[in-house]
Amino acid sequence: LGDKVQECFLRAVESQTERVLRSYSFRKGGVAVAERHEDTAAQDAKIGYKELCQQLSPTQFFPCFQKTLEVLFDLLCSHHTMLRWHEDEKQTMQTGDGHERVQACEAVVAALVRSRRAIADMAGARISALLQASSAPSSGQFKAVLDWARAFIGVAEAFSGTQASSLRGHLE
Repeated sequence: LGDKVQECFLRAVESQTERVLRSYSFRKGGVAVAERHEDTAAQDAKIGYKELCQQLSPTQFFPCFQKTLEVLFDLLCSHHTMLRWHEDEKQTMQTGDGHERVQACEAVVAALVRSRRAIADMAGARISALLQASSAPSSGQFKAVLDWARAFIGVAEAFSGTQASSLRGHLE
């Protein structure tokens, strides 16, 4: 059960950040490309995350970075909410008769606690890939990107209980 919980959150980080990135990288002049040929769409689907990051234009980078942070923060909040719910549920059930249900909640809580570092690491890797993109933000947006990245590091470290050394190292 623990592996499945972690896998679901890791897949969510991967799929949601890729969805955001694809929505920005396939825009031309800020407008989504409405019609593409089937062969082009199939070819686009094979492009990896880091390659998509390189395709962002400087005008696409800032809103994409902003939306990616928003999506990641929502996923971390969802994880935290699920953890708290299972902890509360376990407390409630301990006064009753449901020993098996208490054990199930304990297993989910343990899995959620164990998975925090892997989830934070994957989220940090997604942010790092965006920051390494050749489409760096304009000088006016550079400070905001730096501030938001530092804030995300703080959130990721609080979430996982460990240092986000790879992302922190990328900023320094």
